[in-house]
Amino acid sequence: MCSRRKKSRHRTTHYLFNKQCGLCFYCGVNCILDCAGTQSDNPIVATLDHVFQRCHGGTYERSNLVLACRTCNNQRGHMHFADFFFKTSIKVQDFGRLRQMKKHVIPIFSDLDTPSAVS
Repeated sequence: MCSRRKKSRHRTTHYLFNKQCGLCFYCGVNCILDCAGTQSDNPIVATLDHVFQRCHGGTYERSNLVLACRTCNNQRGHMHFADFFFKTSIKVQDFGRLRQMKKHVIPIFSDLDTPSAVS
């Protein structure tokens, strides 16, 4: 990865870390920043997660990114947000943020039979 992209990712991670008060978007655990890259196997290291996955056409826009602990990010993998939301015991901790991300989240939920899930 070029240093320019790495710096941008680093800034975005810090931005989301501050915006989400260091909490994982999905489970609410206090994440830690690993600026040195020395804790790659730590389950609570902060990672960037795409709400609408890149493999499904998602973008790198900040509105499509959340801070997630490594455990939640790994559990989600390439799963659609709605599938992860409904099929796991993990529940989104910040519903206000979910409403702010409606540009990406509403189309995901619109494929389901339960459109009231985001109300």
